[in-house]
Amino acid sequence: MQPKVSIIVLNWNNWKDTIECLESIFQIEYPSYNVILVDNGSDDDSVSRVVEYAQGDLELESDFFPFKKDNKPLDYVILEKDKYDAVDFDGKFQKNLYIIKNDKNYGFAEGNNVGIDFVQKYLKPDYIEILNNDIVVGKNYLDEMVKVISEDQKIAMVGPKIYFYDYYGRKDMQTALGGYINWWIYPGYNYLEEKIQTNQPVELDWITGASLMIRADIPGTFLDTDFFFGAEDIDLSLRMKDKGYRILLVPTAEIWHKISLSRYKKFNTNLKRLKNNLKSHFTLVKKHKRFYPLYYLLYSVEMLFIYSKKLITSR
Repeated sequence: MQPKVSIIVLNWNNWKDTIECLESIFQIEYPSYNVILVDNGSDDDSVSRVVEYAQGDLELESDFFPFKKDNKPLDYVILEKDKYDAVDFDGKFQKNLYIIKNDKNYGFAEGNNVGIDFVQKYLKPDYIEILNNDIVVGKNYLDEMVKVISEDQKIAMVGPKIYFYDYYGRKDMQTALGGYINWWIYPGYNYLEEKIQTNQPVELDWITGASLMIRADIPGTFLDTDFFFGAEDIDLSLRMKDKGYRILLVPTAEIWHKISLSRYKKFNTNLKRLKNNLKSHFTLVKKHKRFYPLYYLLYSVEMLFIYSKKLITSR
């Protein structure tokens, strides 16, 4: 029997992308999984739209696949956060789709934690997969990640190869996958930039929270809510490594992410976004490095130089 996987998808006012993501999941080949859709207090009728989709009454166009009718209706249930009495849980995967309605937007970390807490208490999977809702998955992505993480009990987390959903019409352009730690260069971590040429797993220091699979039986698998705006995935990866676990990228598992190309091409001078990024990065350093005031000073000097240079060249 294949290991059980619970896939957590977080939605906030983005039901179209969420439905395309869900449909890609429900067309995969892996036999033993379910999906927990956590709605973060949406006010755009997201839950109603997802229910229409689950019932087979709503289809959307996709560049990757035709929507199927023969896998509908889905067996689903709607639950309120922390009010799960509507289902008689016995550890079995009774439903294809669990929809949990949060009363507000809890952010990325706490929103996903609602799903993590739910599956650990009631569904008892072997592995938990956190997946962004603006992603389309390949049909064998779950098979490939389960195969790798099952090989060694010391592998805590695995992630797939990630492509741009649309890179000026191309679907084969690799994007952010994770990377390595370098505390001496702001923000303390590097992205794996070279194109992955191998089909063999690649060991990393951290993998991106856009899609990561983690063992469900490891204590402390919740995301740290001190990170409301980024670096939650790096923190989780570092916590796993501190416990002696390994983290691997699985190149044979493929997904496509709807990342805006503009974020890679334009210098963002939005002060609020910059402030939130700095706060998350400094929180990461404070949590994982001794003598963190030294790193604050180092990063401040680096940031002053980097942003002054970009402001001058962007004029």
